[in-house]
Amino acid sequence: MTKKKRFAKKAIDEKEMAEIRAHNKIIDEKEKALKAKHQEMWEKKKTMVKKWKEKRGIENGNS
Repeated sequence: MTKKKRFAKKAIDEKEMAEIRAHNKIIDEKEKALKAKHQEMWEKKKTMVKKWKEKRGIENGNS
């Protein structure tokens, strides 16, 4: 989904502007949720790698 463009008020009425704002708000919320999910998965991956290195006794990526 892409955000709808906002036009000058003369070119579009208030009802359509409200629809565009609502549509864009939904997209913003979805993007925030996706970024949060990616951040969570990144943190999970970092902790898994850290635990794996500790288990193997590896420091700074060197064996």
